[in-house]
Amino acid sequence: MPANYDNVNAAWPDNPAMPTGQEALAGARKLVKLALSFGPAPPSCWEGRRHKFRGEFKLTSGNRYTWTRRGVFYVNPARHEWNVGNGWQTIVHNIAHWAGHRLYPGANPHDHRTAFIERKLAEHVVKNGWLEGKLKRPAKPKIKTDIRRERYESTLMAIARLRTKLKRTQTILRKLEKRRKYYERELAE
Repeated sequence: MPANYDNVNAAWPDNPAMPTGQEALAGARKLVKLALSFGPAPPSCWEGRRHKFRGEFKLTSGNRYTWTRRGVFYVNPARHEWNVGNGWQTIVHNIAHWAGHRLYPGANPHDHRTAFIERKLAEHVVKNGWLEGKLKRPAKPKIKTDIRRERYESTLMAIARLRTKLKRTQTILRKLEKRRKYYERELAE
């Protein structure tokens, strides 16, 4: 195992930056797709389809691994593993193990194929500047709204809705009064 992973650890700089939640989700989507592309060609019965993860990605926290559970790929940007590191290193490590398990189900978890996938993912993260924050989206400017104006407009809409309901109720009541008078005349005869 150490021989396989010396190569992987050499790809990382000292103390890589921690990703934000948004960066971790965006990066995990790309890394999963990339990791699955390193696998063997799919069988001919798949008719040209490649390996693909079809579930959704969600952010998690605490002591949870970056892994799939019930069709959801959970990503934990802050998890620290004593033998791997934290942040991008842990995300890359766990995605490589997940992809290795999925692509080579009978293989040893720390064999050369998993180390190869992890090395390629680590190189991709470093080469594309993800450690410097290239995946960060600019923050959306917050539009300041006047809460009093919003409440005033919602009050006007509520009044309009209730007036419409009142009008309908009065129409229905008028029709029922007509029907009542009709039946009173019919029954009186």
